[in-house]
Amino acid sequence: MRPLTHGEIFRQRFASAPYSFWLDGWGGRSYMGSGVPAPIEEGTGQQYVGWFTYEGEPVFIKVEQLLVLEPETPPPAITIDKRTPFRYQLSKPEYLDRVRQCLEWIRAGETYEICLTNKIYLETDMPALDYYQRLRVVNPAPYAAYLSFADTQVACSSPECFLKIDENGRIESRPIKGTLPRDRDPAELVTNERFRAENLMIVDLVRNDLSRVCEVGSVMVPRLMEVETYSTVHQLVSTITGQLRMGVSVLDCIAAAFPGGSMTGAPKKRTMELLRKLEPAPRGIYSGSLGYIGIDGRTDLNIVIRTAVFKGRSVSIGTGGAIVAQSDPEQEWAEMELKVRALLCFDR
Repeated sequence: MRPLTHGEIFRQRFASAPYSFWLDGWGGRSYMGSGVPAPIEEGTGQQYVGWFTYEGEPVFIKVEQLLVLEPETPPPAITIDKRTPFRYQLSKPEYLDRVRQCLEWIRAGETYEICLTNKIYLETDMPALDYYQRLRVVNPAPYAAYLSFADTQVACSSPECFLKIDENGRIESRPIKGTLPRDRDPAELVTNERFRAENLMIVDLVRNDLSRVCEVGSVMVPRLMEVETYSTVHQLVSTITGQLRMGVSVLDCIAAAFPGGSMTGAPKKRTMELLRKLEPAPRGIYSGSLGYIGIDGRTDLNIVIRTAVFKGRSVSIGTGGAIVAQSDPEQEWAEMELKVRALLCFDR
């Protein structure tokens, strides 16, 4: 008799719960369980799972049941017909106009980098959990997750770490900036002036954010602009670390760094003001962060990208890219489309 897959275990034990989660392969293990809505309270010996929207709204549950699983054999590859019909929140002409506006602000010195986002919308009869089980095969990622909280389901295949904090207050953040299709030479990421500029500005922003809550001199960049390869793309990733100061809480650290700089641009405060003029609606869960805030301060939160958000039959998928002085509007549209391509795996 064959062992149950992780998906089968989740369906049998947790999928019917009103509030359930599956953090899929985080740090090599999977965490699945259920709980009840609750405010985050540090120092209570409780574990919390959930998300922060980009606008900062916390949506978390107190974990009541938890199952930890070792890695499973990867499921077999599948072929998906990605002709799912959808519409953009911002049409191509509208998006290109906004990219040009970003370039004007950059030339005027208002900002250095603007992470402009868009969304696609579609309708589907496919259950969210069925979709997620396809997504984890088509686009496996180290920060993949499925959360079902009341009427909202989040199917996430994010590769990006926002904040990881251990029990001793050691912090790690791994922003991603710079993306190429898998069939391109990954060396292009390292030599591309635009991608290097995007990445370096976000590294400086994250260093600044963490320095507000870390011991003086502890913020380091042990890895700068390394190429990482995923199922559909190559990406440029940097790692910033630091040591949380005595008396500074995990929630203080999250507040200092939120939202993740890779989804805002730099300088953060002014750029977020400009983004509110460009983007027609709140981002919500997309470009926020999901994960857990755990016992003894251990915390692991991703950046919510490569993610589909279900509300009944309605689905939204966020996408976008960083605009810098070297950006070309048509190339920005193409990069935005590339990032969303793997998410269109709805056809049965």
